[in-house]
Amino acid sequence: MAYIYKDPGKNVAWIGAILLAWLCGITTLSYVGVFQAREGWLFQAVGPGIAIPFIIGVLVYRTNKSLSTLVNSIPVQWLIGLQVYRVVGFLFLALYWRGALPGEFAIDAGIGDILVGVTAPVAAWMVAAKKPYGIAAAYIWNIFGIADMLWAVSSGLEPRLAYCSHWRWTRLT
Repeated sequence: MAYIYKDPGKNVAWIGAILLAWLCGITTLSYVGVFQAREGWLFQAVGPGIAIPFIIGVLVYRTNKSLSTLVNSIPVQWLIGLQVYRVVGFLFLALYWRGALPGEFAIDAGIGDILVGVTAPVAAWMVAAKKPYGIAAAYIWNIFGIADMLWAVSSGLEPRLAYCSHWRWTRLT
């Protein structure tokens, strides 16, 4: 990351490329079955699959001045507005209605993601317009978004552990 552009759009493109590489890697691991629940196997790779990239990202951010300058050059309202993609949480609900995802995960994760995605442009606008309550609204929105993500991950793991522990719920698709 030797290049820091004055145009924030180019910086967003670099970070987007990094995130796309992570997405391709995690999708490949998923495709080959790394995250598949297995009977008798209590260790789940989902937690480390989320925690390890996060920890590496924080360490690289803290130690690489170019990367931290790059990330810090992106306007906050862009980072907030970018979260509009989370409206795709409706896919969790659609998969639940088709019987492909358990309701314990899909309903909470889907509704939470939709709410975060729909409110992202509003929170971004409040920050960009420098409204007196904009920063407070952005903090509240951010806390809700992080809480939703943590809840979705934990509720996604719970049915897998139930499957692995031979509880009543055994449907995994």
